[in-house]
Amino acid sequence: MKNLITFLLFLIIPLNFFSQGIGNSKTTQSIPFPSTNTVTEGMARIYIIRTTGTLWNYSVSVYLDEKMIGKLGPKSYIMFEVNADKEISIGTAFIGNSVRNKNEENQEFITINPKSGKTYYVDVKAKYGTFRGQTELNPLENEEAQKMISKFDKPKVNYLE
Repeated sequence: MKNLITFLLFLIIPLNFFSQGIGNSKTTQSIPFPSTNTVTEGMARIYIIRTTGTLWNYSVSVYLDEKMIGKLGPKSYIMFEVNADKEISIGTAFIGNSVRNKNEENQEFITINPKSGKTYYVDVKAKYGTFRGQTELNPLENEEAQKMISKFDKPKVNYLE
């Protein structure tokens, strides 16, 4: 009996946690992915980067002005352009967590007042919360962000024109 319990603890339970994360943390975006390396005139470019692997089995929903635009798996990014000189709000929440109101602990927001031709990098950190996972959004330095982006795969784009 003791051997069976040991077997369950060291093999079955870790496999269960691993299998829950497979396919659950893919990165997709549902808005256009810029096709050039330069920012379009009159636009600003935004990178939303999940820089860590913490809570790897959960994707993070990303919102632009309260409209869902994608989901982030660990160590991944999405990239898009917005009209310059029009303030935007970017929000994140864990997928799978119930979202009841704007005060839930699993939601976070940042406001950007984009300028034409500029690129903005936002760091999304996933962390453990009191009752569920939380996200934290912070500006990220250009050099640090570019190093990370070069190591991450391009997101799957679910957008048609």
